[in-house]
Amino acid sequence: MGGVFQIAFNLTAANYTFDADNNANTPGIVLTRGFTVTGTGVFLEVLGQRLTGNFTFKKDADTGDITIAVTDTVLELGDGDNVFVTATISNSVILITQTGIAASLQATFSLSPDLSEDIQLDAPIVIQINTTNRSFNRLIPIGNLPLVRLNVPAGPYLRVQAGLAGGNGIAAQPVELTVFGQTISGVFFFEQITTAAKGTTPGSKVVSIGMSDVNIFLGDRQGEGPADDIGVTLSNGTGSLIISAQGVAGKFSGTTALTAGLQSQLGFGFTSTLTFEINTLSIRVKETFSFVNAIGTTTSTTLDLKAGPYFRAQALDTVITIGAAQIRGNFAFEKGLIRVTPNAAPVEALSIAATQVSIGAVDGGPGISGAKGAIIFLPVQPAVPGSVAGIAGILTGNVAGEGGGFSLGVSIGIGINTTEAAVNTRVAVGDEPVSYTHLRAHETGR
Repeated sequence: MGGVFQIAFNLTAANYTFDADNNANTPGIVLTRGFTVTGTGVFLEVLGQRLTGNFTFKKDADTGDITIAVTDTVLELGDGDNVFVTATISNSVILITQTGIAASLQATFSLSPDLSEDIQLDAPIVIQINTTNRSFNRLIPIGNLPLVRLNVPAGPYLRVQAGLAGGNGIAAQPVELTVFGQTISGVFFFEQITTAAKGTTPGSKVVSIGMSDVNIFLGDRQGEGPADDIGVTLSNGTGSLIISAQGVAGKFSGTTALTAGLQSQLGFGFTSTLTFEINTLSIRVKETFSFVNAIGTTTSTTLDLKAGPYFRAQALDTVITIGAAQIRGNFAFEKGLIRVTPNAAPVEALSIAATQVSIGAVDGGPGISGAKGAIIFLPVQPAVPGSVAGIAGILTGNVAGEGGGFSLGVSIGIGINTTEAAVNTRVAVGDEPVSYTHLRAHETGR
């Protein structure tokens, strides 16, 4: 163990500037009221593990608050001869007050070259803790080193974030993990909060998980750059999840595609923006997630879901190319409660819907355009005497083609209902609804 240590105290009411090196050309050390211990270039070795860095401990003479600040600290973990993992703490502040603890820590992790042959990990980590109901934003001095800022919102919570979010012209700094050529990168956020008490009912603990700037590659890297990679990608991924004792609610989305190399081998291509939503709660969920970005401020995103329970998957802006043929459209799948008619009791059912569907040649030949439709798999409806399980579906669109000196264009509409009950409802694909308007019992065709 070693380093340069400094002990300072000021029992007066005013700040005092101390000239530590007797040099008027260098800044002095400002001693605020209280007791301070500072260590710079400190190192500690225990059982082959090495910790180095700069530390300060300060007790405020008036409030009794204790502040612990750490900068440029490196922790090396290994077997005594080789370092396997290096954790670097750029800055960390812990404030201990009469009412609780507030802390902020930023660190990065890296692996040794031997481990990096198969696993690459680049991980900026942010940890924030606040057990009080106050926010803190103050600068903490560490000797004559740059000030360290403690900036945490009001609590109580424990928050861990891997990576730094982008936004407002700021590039993201995602955490990246590569294992045997398979890569996932993104900003990941974990938080445990305690909800406010209501009357005599104590608050409950809720876990929040958020993701942004997520990119995934699954496949085979063929060389430098992505041009000849063979595999599947997900880009621009985002997600939010709430976990409580009552249930879960969340939303995840991203753009998925086949790489150009895989499309060439398979003979077809696929791109789509996928969205998954789940809410097992019977209430609407509207929660805000806050991410620390690359310059230390926060950016927010909102999870807004209708009341459940349901699970929904959507594939928007989907394009499937097979040779000279192409299928485009938006598709949705949902399992949840649905009202077969506006005044009916809700029943659990599976629905599949599609909008803006076109099927035809890439060069604009004959095909189907403007198609939309849906099908609902309905159970027996207890409120409808004699009802049976069945399906209700509808399809509309335009069929066009030409050749041999003539052309054809026709609008089609098909409805089917194999149940004993009328259906008057609608399902949604993105922001566009598909309506079942007065589909009578046992109706087929239009």
